[in-house]
Amino acid sequence: MISNEFLTWNLNLSFRDRVWYVILFDSNFYPGRECTYAVPGYTEFTGYTQATRPEYDEDAVSNFIISNATNKAYFTISTATILYGAGIVGRGSAPNTKGDIAGGGVLCGC
Repeated sequence: MISNEFLTWNLNLSFRDRVWYVILFDSNFYPGRECTYAVPGYTEFTGYTQATRPEYDEDAVSNFIISNATNKAYFTISTATILYGAGIVGRGSAPNTKGDIAGGGVLCGC
């Protein structure tokens, strides 16, 4: 069992105390637990006009959930493609910077 206090502490430590970046991917890939950013298994989509990845600007932990619902990341898409997913990665605003991967999944809608 994980206590509520520990879960809140862990979310704050993992996400609020470091910088994360939002990414999109355009390969038909479903990230699993074995996925790492060093060998992600997907191709990061870079066909947008921003010079760098947008930062994941998270809200405070509430009811043991952390999100960016009030500070959404925006991309201005410049290349036609099918986007399959999104995620957040650490340690770099450039697509060629390797770091940690915190999550990702198939896009449910836009």
